[in-house]
Amino acid sequence: MEGSIKWNLWMGIFGFCLTFLFSLTANIWQTSAIRGAFGFFLFFLIAFLLRYGWGWVRKDRDSMPDASSSEQHP
Repeated sequence: MEGSIKWNLWMGIFGFCLTFLFSLTANIWQTSAIRGAFGFFLFFLIAFLLRYGWGWVRKDRDSMPDASSSEQHP
């Protein structure tokens, strides 16, 4: 897994703020806070999946044989 849990927390905070502010225009602040909490958890999980996927891609790239090492020298 790439990065640290800080990435997840920052993405969650971003998701909370984004959801809260957009929801605040049409709802009372309590409803907006609940929807912001859902946004936090959703963005937190998305960041977790992205970090996992990025780690998987990097692992595959690092495990691939290097083209220069597979050449045979006479």
